Amino acid sequence: MRPNTLIYSSHNCSPYIHKEIIAERALQSHPDKRLIYLPMSEWPVRGDSYESQKFGWDKVAWYFNKFRKWGLQPSPFFWNEGLRRSDLDILWEALNNAPVVILGGGNTRLGMRRYRALGELYNGDPSMFLRVLHARQERGLLTVGYSAGADQLGSVFGGALWAEGAPCAGFGLARDV
Repeated sequence: MRPNTLIYSSHNCSPYIHKEIIAERALQSHPDKRLIYLPMSEWPVRGDSYESQKFGWDKVAWYFNKFRKWGLQPSPFFWNEGLRRSDLDILWEALNNAPVVILGGGNTRLGMRRYRALGELYNGDPSMFLRVLHARQERGLLTVGYSAGADQLGSVFGGALWAEGAPCAGFGLARDV
């Protein structure tokens, strides 16, 4: 049995997790060898959401780029307020079909607001991202989350006890964690 959801807390690109589980999973998929990284939970620095997301991507890109010579196609998708329909078409296709999608670190609630906004922008459905992730799981595609992404893939945020009145439901790919 191949797992289709992985949550972890490792910001140092553990070779076992990042090579043996994540990169290898994308490389085993023929012909699609995409690894999509979503740094959307990264908190804007000085109001600049791109720079903070690029920083989040750069923390792992150097490692995944080592596997390009074997065909791995790692790429980020950055949130911004001005996403066009054509941008979202690219994102939804990647989310539906890429062998590996990673929800990166940052602020759990900020990322959840952005993931909900993606569906709202695309077709007026804030639950679209959740449904796409569950469809990935049903088809056996790997969805990974670390830090905020790990929180988001669970049923309930780890910090829920301190979030009186704030929404704390995750995507529910990993349950009873």
